[in-house]
Amino acid sequence: MGALILSDGFDKYGPAGNQNLASVLIGDWLSTTGTISIVAGLSTTGYAIQLVNGSNLSATVTSAAFPASLNRIAGSFRINGPTSTASLLSGGIQINNNATACFTLIWSYSLARFELHTGLSGGTLLASGGSPVVGSTHVLSFDITLGASAAYAVYLDGVLLFSGTGNTGNGQSTCNKAVLIGVATVSTPTAATIIDDLCLFDPAHADYNSAVLTSNAVVETQFGSSDSQTQFVNDSNVVPVAGVATQGVFRGTATALSTTAGSIYLLKITPAVNCTINSISAIPNATNVAPKYKGVIYADSAGTPGALLNTGTEVTGVTAGAVLTLPLSVSQSLTGGTSYWIGFINDTAVAFQQYDATTGLAIRKANTYASGPPSPAGAGFTTGVATLLVWANCTGSAVNWPSVGLNPPLGTAQSQIHSANVGDEDLYNFPALVTNPTTIFGLGVKGFVLKSDAGARTASFNTKSGASDSTGSAPGQGLATTPQWQGSYFDKDPGTGSAWAQSGANAAKAGVSVAS
Repeated sequence: MGALILSDGFDKYGPAGNQNLASVLIGDWLSTTGTISIVAGLSTTGYAIQLVNGSNLSATVTSAAFPASLNRIAGSFRINGPTSTASLLSGGIQINNNATACFTLIWSYSLARFELHTGLSGGTLLASGGSPVVGSTHVLSFDITLGASAAYAVYLDGVLLFSGTGNTGNGQSTCNKAVLIGVATVSTPTAATIIDDLCLFDPAHADYNSAVLTSNAVVETQFGSSDSQTQFVNDSNVVPVAGVATQGVFRGTATALSTTAGSIYLLKITPAVNCTINSISAIPNATNVAPKYKGVIYADSAGTPGALLNTGTEVTGVTAGAVLTLPLSVSQSLTGGTSYWIGFINDTAVAFQQYDATTGLAIRKANTYASGPPSPAGAGFTTGVATLLVWANCTGSAVNWPSVGLNPPLGTAQSQIHSANVGDEDLYNFPALVTNPTTIFGLGVKGFVLKSDAGARTASFNTKSGASDSTGSAPGQGLATTPQWQGSYFDKDPGTGSAWAQSGANAAKAGVSVAS
């Protein structure tokens, strides 16, 4: 294990409004209670997690991300509370040993202070200070040893807030769980607190850098942008609608669009690389055995659909929440960087899920189903129609990175790579960091992985810097038969053996390998 034991910028769980969040969190976060959602981030990149009153999010410390037990723990994270005094909330981070809370650090907007408690948030108050401002973002960081009379230090926005000794263990000498909590101080059910840029450390580790307590750290997430080495087999990749968030594992907003009977619905896609589209998928929001659908794909003509390239075989009936896949009659080659229009014709009005509740990227016009799709598309489309959760299912890509960076909703398998050969390794190049950090406290490599064959299977998550290829803090992890987040952390640059420099992080390759 290394000094960095957990980091999460909450960026990899997909766009704001993700309605399938509990399942998408699995691996890094192992249980949820109450209403939890992904919202806009609190720092310069990505998203954040929002908890309402009574909700919590739990990370078991005995997962691959944590040591089995820890006597001292340090961390840093951003918080933002409600935007008005009418919906005040206390949020917090609770450190447990199994089911027993060792200590809880909370921010109370009703009492206008930050507090450290023995055990749960209602336990003995050890210290308090500061004044959280309603609607403002703050960074809390801490270094706390567990014990009946142990040392603690808590920082607010990089400045020491309070320190001392006290009962930080609540009868426990080690911890193995971190819990993010939302604790209501009023009855307003919509009260919410937001958490971002979470990183937890073992401060007793030789590679720990205590400057994280005063640095207002940011967790920046990057997805692979090109291949460095590919030994895994590319099964398929998806191409999402142009103009929506494309990276992470997600399902869109619960908001549904009630489609119109006898219509054609189209959305633009722009594949990143050459590939072959075989089918089109969408997610209905209702169950009906009667509706008929055919998938369609059109060429783009100066930003509007033009020539009909292909249509599909008829599919009858839909199930709420289940992926509706519309096969094309003939596979269609797509050119990377070129736009196309995909969608479907229908004969019956059925509600479909949307990517989000804000964009209107779809177009629609009346179309007689029995006559087939118009060829060419022609004029008369209504624009600004809600962005239906539609994507293209493709094969034939000569590169692997789109298959692990552009993911469909959880529960589908259209975008993935695989290998059963021990030693096979895929490595990817990543975009340069945009935060331009002066200090890098650690690097994490994570993947949403599973095993599909019989028997045991293990994987490692690799970082290659220069000629050195390392598996980091958690090599050879066992895989489950359902997808979950797994990964490894790298306190130092394996190429230099020293702390990461920005140039080294930008140049590093990362990926996954078959360990056994």
